[in-house]
This record gives sequence, structure tokens and C-alpha cells, in this order.
Amino acid sequence: MTIRTTLQMLTGVLALALVVAVGGQLLAQANARFEAQRLYAHDSLRGKLLLLGSRLGEERGRAFVILRSAETSEEFVRRLRAARAGVDLTLEATLAEVRRRQDLLSRPEAIRATLAAATDVLNALREDVDKAREAGDEPRSRRLANRWFDTVTDLIASIGSLRLSLLQDAPLQDTALATESRLRRALGLMGEHMGRVRARLAAADGVDSAAESRAFDEVARDLGAATLALELTDERQILGLRPGIADAMNAVRKEFDGVFRPAALNLLSNLRQGTRVPGTGERWFEAATGSIADVDDAQRTLLRSSEGRLRDLEAAGERLMAMWAGLLAAGLLASAGVMLIVRRRVIEPIEELSAAMLRLAENDLDVKLPRPKRRDEIGAMQTAFRTFKANAMQRQRLQRERDALNESLARAYAQLRRDLEAAAAIQEALLPPNGRLGPLRHVGLFRPSSVVAGDSYNVIRRPNGAVAFFQIDVAGHGAPAALVSVASQNALAQAALGRHGDASLAVLAKGINSDWPDELPYFTMVFGEVDPVNGEGRLVQAGHPAPLIVSRDGSRRTVGEGGLPVGMISEADYDEAAFRLEEGERLILYSDGLTEAEDAQGRPFGEQLPALIKRHANADAEQLLEAIDEEVRRWRGSDDLDDDLTVLVIERTTDREVA
Repeated sequence: MTIRTTLQMLTGVLALALVVAVGGQLLAQANARFEAQRLYAHDSLRGKLLLLGSRLGEERGRAFVILRSAETSEEFVRRLRAARAGVDLTLEATLAEVRRRQDLLSRPEAIRATLAAATDVLNALREDVDKAREAGDEPRSRRLANRWFDTVTDLIASIGSLRLSLLQDAPLQDTALATESRLRRALGLMGEHMGRVRARLAAADGVDSAAESRAFDEVARDLGAATLALELTDERQILGLRPGIADAMNAVRKEFDGVFRPAALNLLSNLRQGTRVPGTGERWFEAATGSIADVDDAQRTLLRSSEGRLRDLEAAGERLMAMWAGLLAAGLLASAGVMLIVRRRVIEPIEELSAAMLRLAENDLDVKLPRPKRRDEIGAMQTAFRTFKANAMQRQRLQRERDALNESLARAYAQLRRDLEAAAAIQEALLPPNGRLGPLRHVGLFRPSSVVAGDSYNVIRRPNGAVAFFQIDVAGHGAPAALVSVASQNALAQAALGRHGDASLAVLAKGINSDWPDELPYFTMVFGEVDPVNGEGRLVQAGHPAPLIVSRDGSRRTVGEGGLPVGMISEADYDEAAFRLEEGERLILYSDGLTEAEDAQGRPFGEQLPALIKRHANADAEQLLEAIDEEVRRWRGSDDLDDDLTVLVIERTTDREVA
């Protein structure tokens, strides 16, 4: 079969295929447009149901507080009425949305029935609430409060189930839309649990201690559930979404982590201890409402984004329909033109080029190529063959330049490696050598995960005879963490030597934390001192693993009260923990690089540490550290570490050992 016949047959087949393909695309785009309208209807209704659940949560909380409290302000009661009005308006808007889009919804009658039933239950409950308030019967109001809270919570749950059924009826295939839907669902759960925390804490009054204790447990669970829901809104999910969504989600995280959750935990702690300041409930409720408003704002931002995307999908479908129709007409005209042109302007030039192509395929760069005489594809092919030859010659030159560049990079890397090794030697020289300060012996283990490390430690004798010690772990690895480690080590050493008398270590740690530059990464630490004569000591723990005190018989106890890392929150406070180091006992400080070292199955080494310490309770401190080092290497299956590993052992020896 000749090229002429082949091309003519192909042109005819392509014309027929074009008609079939474009016609199918037109039909597919019509279906896609209808599906986009259907998705928009379901998504819009889910948004109104989400808003309805949020407003029901506010009415639930305000009525619950009023029923549980002996006295509430007129402003609080007025806001309850406003919340009721908001719920009613949202219900009406939701039902109107169902009526307006019932042709696009899967089960409009079932949705209306569910909302009507919820309205009846809600109105009946409202009547009971109003009667109880008017009667002024406090016991009755308190009994009604729990029924009101539980029933409205069930209504909110039923509305949430309705949203899920709508999502199942019209699942979102678009990745961004599905992500926004997941974020809205997580925010809905978060807002509901925050609403429960808001109501229960605002209504707590300590009258029924047993009931209050159960309510506090519920608050703790709801607070944990809200935290988990926020964690489901992983920042990686927001990548690729519209910028306003990231801002809204960041505002939610900032408000929850920085305001709502700390305030709730503080109020819960005070309530558990029986501390309640009059008026706290209403103030807490309004403050919490402000935090929940950020969640609602984020929901509205997500809803607007989803609506915009669905509108874009619908518009894109219409544009594609028009495009495919135009493409069909243009394709038919083009097919006719191609059949006329291909004979004179394609076949003969192709035969002329074929000989040159075969020689180029054999890598014959000496072949003489025809000069371009046309400004069409054939001319482009002729130009391309000439360019191919020129490129082949250029590749030879570039390869030589690349080899020279690789050699230069290798030299630069070697110099950088030497610089890092020199820095590592300096960093290790800053560590205190193993030794003794009176009856106190100190021994250290220092294993960087890279050439340099973010871990460090020191043991210093103060002018008053006490022995100060600290261990730090800077966030991150490598050279940046090592530089910050040196800076933080210097700051702690100066603080230890310059501290006056028995000044509080907690105050000292707070000062270091507040002065720590925001642009530097945070670090964890244990900072303390011990009297070498009587073994009395105290320390501050800032996000670092709790130190261990190990006796000769292998028994151990931990010291420390936790605390936030230095440089994470400038207003953080720290607690000072006292301890006593008896003769023969050891104080062991270690970084999380020890406990979090993983084996091939991903299991952390921390579970092995207690038994290892007990087995070597009577061994020398040096032997203990050698055993830890060997056991970690065996556990890891290699000498490589994912994180810096540092251990400091301070041992109080007996008088005989000192001699």
C-alpha cells in the first residue's frame, strides 16, 4: 500500500472518528453540566444544614445555661431570643432551598419530613423551657436542662446525618471539592464539640457534685474530640485550595490553640477544684462564642469556595459544549482540505526527506541535509533535521563542560565537609570532660546524627559550691541546630554562673524563654543544680524527657513537671521540681534521640531503656553509657541515627569512693 493510499484512507477514517468522538463529547458535556447543577444543589443544601446545626448549638448552649443558672443577665436572655430567631430563619431558608431545588435533589420529601419533625420537637422543647423560666421553679429547670441539652444534641446529630446522606447521594469526584467537603465535615464536628464544652462549662455551678463531675468528664472528652477534629484539618490538605481558605483555617487553629482550649482547660481545672467566680459562666460563654465564630467563618469561606468551584464546573461544561460543536464543524472542513493538500504538499517532500532521515538514524552527522524552502511542516522537518545535527555537536561540548562542573562541585563539597568536621570538633570541645566535682561524678555520651549536632550539655560548679547542670536539644538537625545549640549553651552557662544565691530556677528559665529571639528555633532543656554535700537538688524541665534517678538496686524515679520548650511561647511559665540524690544514686538526663531511636520495624528504643538501666545499676557510669551506646547500635541495626543522642549521668559517690 502506497503512502498516497494510506494517507487518503487515514484522512477519511479520521473524519468519521471525529464525528463520532465529538458527538460523544457533546453528549458527555451535557450530562456533566447537569451533574454539576445537581452537585451544586446538594452542596448548597449541605451548607445551609451546617449553618442550621451551628445556630442550634448556640441556642442549645444559651438555654442550657439559663436553665442551670439561678441568675442570668438580661443581655444573655436577649441573645437567646436572637439565637432562636436565627435558628428559625435558617430553618425557613433551608426548607426554601429544598423547594427551589427539589428537581435536582435525590430525596426532597424525606429531607422536608426530617426538618419538619425536628421543628416540631424543637418547638415543644422551647415551650417547656419558657414555662420553666416563667414558673421560676429552679429544680424543675435544672431537670429540664439536661433533657433540653440531650434532645437538641440529638437534633444536631440528625441534621449531621442528613448532610452525610446528601453527600452519599451526590459524591464529589473533584479533588478540591472533596477536600473542602472533608474540611467542612471536620470543622462541623469541631464546632459541635466546642459548643458542648462552651455550654457545660458555662452552666457548671457545683450544686450537684456527682453530676458536675460527670459533666466535667464530658467536657474533657468533647475538648479532646474538638482537638482531634482540628488535627484532621491537616495543613497538607489545604495546599492547592484557594488562599482565603488557608487564612480562615489558620485563624481557627490560632483561636483554638491559643485561646479556646487553654481557657477551657483553665476553667475546667478551677471548676474541678471548686473555684467559681460569679459571672464567669456568661463571660466564658460569650468568649467561647467568639472562638466558635471563627469556625463558622471558616465554614462559610469553604462554602463560598465550593459554590464557586461548582459554578465554574457548570460554566466549564457550557464552554466545552460550544467548543466541541465548533470543533466538529472545523474538523469536517479541515478533513476536506487535507484530502486536497496532502497529495501535492506531503507525499513528495516526505520521499525526499526519507533518504536523509535514514542516514541521520545511523548517526551520520556528515550527511548533507536539504535546505528549508517552505514555511510549513515539511519545512519545519527540514529545519528540525539541521537542528538535530547542530544539537548533537552541541551535546558533545556540553558534556565536556558538565564534567568540569562536576569536578568543581566535588571540590566544593570536600571543602564544606572539612569545615563541618572542624565545627564538630569545636562543638565537642565545648562539652565538659568526664570528671568529678567533690562527691559528684559526671559522665556524658554524645552522638550526633550528622557531622554536627543540636544537642549539648554542661556541668558547672557555682561560686557557692553547688553544681549546676543542664542538657539541651534544639529543634532540627545539622549546622543550623548546632549554631543555636552553641548559643543556648552559652546562655544557660552564663545564667548558671551569674545567678544570685538561691534565685528560682523557674524564674530564670522564664527569663531565658522570654528573651529568646523569635527568629531562632526553640529548644528543650533540663536545667538544675545539686548540692554535692547533702544531695539536695532542684531542676526545671522545659519540654525535655523527664530525668531519672536510679538507685544501686535498680529502682528508679522520675523528676520534673513537664513544661513547654524554650522559645515556643514567650509567655510560658515553668515549675521547679526538688529532688534528693542519695549516696550511690545516679541522676540520668537524656535527649529524645535515645528513646525515639527506631529499629527496622519502627519500634522506639524507649521501651528497652528501663530494663537496660536496671541491668547495669551496679556498673560504672562509663560502662552504663557504653552499654546504652552498644544497645542502641544493635537496636538500630547500624551506626546511623535519625536524631542526635545525648546522655548525661551525674552520680553522688560515697565518702570512700571520693577518697
